[in-house]
Amino acid sequence: PSPSTAAQATYLDLPVERARSAHVVADHSAAGFMVAQATPRRLWVGGPTGLAWIDPEDESVHHVDAKPGVYLSIHRGSLYRTAYFKGEVARYDVSGPDPREVARVGAPAPLQASVDRSGFWVSDHDGGRLLRLDLRTLARRSTLQLGPRSGEGHALAGQAQTDGDRLWVVSERDQRLYEIDTEKGHAARHVQLDAQPTAELVRDGNRLWVMLSRSENEDHADLELVDAASRRVMTRIVAHDDAFVTPKNQDLLGSPPVVIRGEVWVPTDEHLVHLDAAHGWKPDRVIALPVPGMFARFATEAFGSLWIYSSLPRELVVRVQLDDLD
Repeated sequence: PSPSTAAQATYLDLPVERARSAHVVADHSAAGFMVAQATPRRLWVGGPTGLAWIDPEDESVHHVDAKPGVYLSIHRGSLYRTAYFKGEVARYDVSGPDPREVARVGAPAPLQASVDRSGFWVSDHDGGRLLRLDLRTLARRSTLQLGPRSGEGHALAGQAQTDGDRLWVVSERDQRLYEIDTEKGHAARHVQLDAQPTAELVRDGNRLWVMLSRSENEDHADLELVDAASRRVMTRIVAHDDAFVTPKNQDLLGSPPVVIRGEVWVPTDEHLVHLDAAHGWKPDRVIALPVPGMFARFATEAFGSLWIYSSLPRELVVRVQLDDLD
């Protein structure tokens, strides 16, 4: 069946429910990777063609600039951006009514980033290095090599902050998950993964969800679940229905899961898939999103809603009220 036909019936052999409140918030003028700011209430959106924020009350879009920078982090009154293709990182003062850029410096292949009291941690996606930058000036304070510096494919990808001074970082080339002591600035330990990791990393309490390359594992799994305490891979999950693979989306990375009220949801294609913790994290519920042919790429929970960025059929953001997931 075509994706639009399949969406009306089943997905992963499960009946598909409708999302009552789901609707398109923003078109290509404000679509990309998102992070929420509590005060003032803003949903920041970063993309290769600019920075914008969405007002969660009236869903109006406010453009800040037309500079590149996809991945975003918020720390106190500052917003941090990384621009991989441009080779730059930037900091914005977002504490007041008029957000403005206050620092921008060059950095090697900066992809994902995290912020804690010890610094702005940026992954060198090509060189396999983790950079610690000054929170105010973005000057480099230290460099930590994780895994091979050169080799096939990319090196470092997703990051996830845990309690205290611990940061987990995905290393693609040696298929490892590194735990970083950010206070001391060194790798404390690592987990050897069972498959090729990619893109994002999501924390779920003491567990970590690692995105996988579907073409690099025999069961075409989308996710691998790691217990951070025991450093053990717990399971692999298929959350994507092969009936929805098309020439346009077959080579694209999907969306990482989102933990909402202790429940794990995976935005995948034009659906939200719930994973059942009590039964080995198998998918047990599917909710349809309102855009046929949609390809979910990233989602974040904020302001009583789930906000989902889709790269197909055009760039847009979909909003789903959390009550729809009860």
